[in-house]
Amino acid sequence: MRTYYENNKESHNETQKKYRLTDQFKANHRHHSALRRARILNNGTEKIDFIDVYKTDPKCFYCGIPLLFNDVEFDHYIPIAKGGSHTKNNLRVSCAPCNRRKGAMSYQMV
Repeated sequence: MRTYYENNKESHNETQKKYRLTDQFKANHRHHSALRRARILNNGTEKIDFIDVYKTDPKCFYCGIPLLFNDVEFDHYIPIAKGGSHTKNNLRVSCAPCNRRKGAMSYQMV
């Protein structure tokens, strides 16, 4: 792998730049960030299939508008910062404005 990278450095960097602009990268990055925070705080984690979470209810949990999978953000109902876990039962489908407005508050506080 090292030899390949050294011989194709520019091509590899271009591919990485393009990937970092995709929705898939953003989703993976958010998932791994939440997982890392949950591990640091010992809140509990599990392997999550986000498509299953989306299929249970493809509408925003807070405002109720229907969402496409590419527009979905997965919100921790009880935020990791407040002791919530990174598990399927603690995730809700939300739109970006609702998720940003909620921030690290628990749902009861919104």
